[in-house]
Amino acid sequence: SNFDCGGGTRESYESAKECIDTNYYGTVKLTKALLPFLRLSPHKARIVMVSSIAGLLCVSSNTA
Repeated sequence: SNFDCGGGTRESYESAKECIDTNYYGTVKLTKALLPFLRLSPHKARIVMVSSIAGLLCVSSNTA
């Protein structure tokens, strides 16, 4: 994605929603889409989520 999620009080509802849709729901939807393939794996499949504390720092343009 290429948008700014760090506007704080200046951030519009639409911008915040777009940020959540990408960063949270995008991850959830992709994981759900891949689960059937992981279940078919002959090996013990795992899902690993990688994150950082950058989202807590409220630094503009420091998100997906």
